Amino acid sequence: MKGKAFEKQSGPFLHWLARWKDGLGTKSADEIFGEPHRAAVMSVDMVVGFCSDGPLASPRVAGIVSSVKGLFERAHKAGVMHFLLFQDRHEADALEFEAFGPHCIAGTAESETIPELASLPFSNLF
Repeated sequence: MKGKAFEKQSGPFLHWLARWKDGLGTKSADEIFGEPHRAAVMSVDMVVGFCSDGPLASPRVAGIVSSVKGLFERAHKAGVMHFLLFQDRHEADALEFEAFGPHCIAGTAESETIPELASLPFSNLF
C-alpha cells in the first residue's frame, strides 16, 4: 500500500492516536515507573538508518530522538535498569529490500544504535 491509499486507510487511527496522546496529561517519572525494578523502557528502530543517514532516514523520526533520549535518562534516574531496543538490521540479500530498498544492512553504520543513546553513561544496560 502506498501514499494516498495508506493515508486514507490509516488516517482515522492516526487521528484517534493523536487525540489519545493529547489527553494523557503530564506525570512524573515516579508516577510512570512506579516500581522501577519491575519496569522496562522499550524503543523501536532508533538506528542511524532511520534517524539521520540512509534512504529511509526521516526528519520526522529524527525529531523524536531528543525525546527518546530524555525518556531513557529519566527512566534510569528513576531506577529503571531494563532497556529493550528493537532495531532493524538485515542481511545484504533480505527479501524486504524488494519493497523498501536496501537499508540498515548488518555491519553498516545505518544498522547502529543512534549516538544519542549509545553515548548514554548507562548504555551498557542495553
